[in-house]
Amino acid sequence: MSDDHQRDRYSTSTLQPDTFNGGDKTKETPSANSKPFWSSVILPPALQWIPANWSWSKWKPVLRSALAAWICLVLFLIPTTLNLMGQAAFLIIIASFLLPPSEPFIVMLQRELSILIFAASGWAWSCLGIKVAYIARSTKDPTASFADIMAGQYIEPIPTIIMAVFLFIGSFVFMYIKSRMPPGPLTFAYLFSCMLCMDMSLTIAALYPYPYYTVRQPNAY
Repeated sequence: MSDDHQRDRYSTSTLQPDTFNGGDKTKETPSANSKPFWSSVILPPALQWIPANWSWSKWKPVLRSALAAWICLVLFLIPTTLNLMGQAAFLIIIASFLLPPSEPFIVMLQRELSILIFAASGWAWSCLGIKVAYIARSTKDPTASFADIMAGQYIEPIPTIIMAVFLFIGSFVFMYIKSRMPPGPLTFAYLFSCMLCMDMSLTIAALYPYPYYTVRQPNAY
């Protein structure tokens, strides 16, 4: 009889409602107050993407990108940092929109490291070309005025050809690597290494009768 009594107690206890919820099963369903405030608002078809993307996972990249653009704008407006960044400082605003931090951390780390490595390589190659072109110069004047330099009075054929050869080889190597790699976070690394480092440095440096390695910094004039 004791075994039958225990089985009856077990069966009746399993059939009882959940005591933790007070027997009220309606508490397990979400309330109407937890829905977005525009759930009852009828939006036009052009704005249907707003409630479909209204989540914290979608807002995080937007906030990161907006904060990065605001920081770039502040750095661009400060004269001290503007002089340190050089003549191409306006590109920091363009880069904040072309390269927003909207991807996961690992993807962003790979992209930023690739930009630093390729840009440093392009600048080092440009410095080597400027040095070789300076050795081949016949007129070397470190005290030349900026007006005479911009007027083209110190342009020589041999240094210009040397810089053109360095520009061709550097662009060929970077573009060959780009063609062998699939599209991805390295695209802008090739763009910055060729356009910002080699193109600007090797084309403008041909005007100077001395090795001007920091050619994009206005405080070096």
